[in-house]
Amino acid sequence: MSLQYIVEGGHRLTGTIEPSGNKNAALPIIAAALLTEHPVTLENVPRIRDTETLVELIRSVGASAEWRQRNTLFVHAKDIRSADLDPVLCARIRASILLAGPLLARCGEVMLPPPGGDVIGRRRLDTHFLAFEQLGATVVATDRRTAPRICATSPPSRTCRISPISWSRSAPASKA
Repeated sequence: MSLQYIVEGGHRLTGTIEPSGNKNAALPIIAAALLTEHPVTLENVPRIRDTETLVELIRSVGASAEWRQRNTLFVHAKDIRSADLDPVLCARIRASILLAGPLLARCGEVMLPPPGGDVIGRRRLDTHFLAFEQLGATVVATDRRTAPRICATSPPSRTCRISPISWSRSAPASKA
C-alpha cells in the first residue's frame, strides 16, 4: 500500500518557514571551519550523531567547538595541530575524510584512519587522494597496528588557487 498525498489548490499560501538543516551540507562546512583561525558560527546545523562525531574529531585536533543554541555551532580553530585522528571516531562516520583537506592545508600533514559510516554502495576515496597529489601533496598508505592509515604531507610554501566549482566528484580538491 503506497502513501498518497492530495493537495487541493485554490487557496493562496502565505507565511515563512525555516527549513531544517541538512547533514550532507553541514558536515563539509564544519570541516571547512578548520581552514581559518578566525571564529566561525554555523547556524541550522542538525544535531545528530554524524555532526556530533565530527565535532568531537575537530576538538581532538585543538579546535574549540561549542553548541551555543539548539542548532548553532561555534567553532574556533585558532591553534590546531595535525593529530593522529581517533580511529574509533573516524570509524563511526564516513565524513571523517572531510578533515583531510583542512588539516593538510593548515598543518601540512594529516594521518587519517579509514573512515567508516554506513555501507551504501561503492563510495571511493581515491579521488580525494588523487586531488591532494595533484595539488602537490605526498600521499602514502601505511599499516599501523592493524588499521591501515593514510599519511599526507604538503610542502609548507605551496599555495594554490582553485576556481569556484560545483559540488561534485571534484569536491575533494576544493578543500585542500
